[in-house]
Amino acid sequence: MIVTFGAATVGCGDCFLAGLVASLAGQDLLSAAALDRATAPALEQAGRYAAAVASLNAMREGCDPPSRAELEAFPRQVGRAA
Repeated sequence: MIVTFGAATVGCGDCFLAGLVASLAGQDLLSAAALDRATAPALEQAGRYAAAVASLNAMREGCDPPSRAELEAFPRQVGRAA
């Protein structure tokens, strides 16, 4: 479990949804047919990515979504493999 301390929750829901859609798109899982055949690990990956996007946003004032580079560095910052 990753625990973060946030500064604000403004935009966290939007960031979560954006991260979820970005991860699903990156896995070619945006269509209904693709989602029907999605595996549990693929959906877990999408959820973890979305949570990371929202978590990084919460660590900042206002709505300030993270960059891809910040997202790639985030798992290493909390001691998890990318």
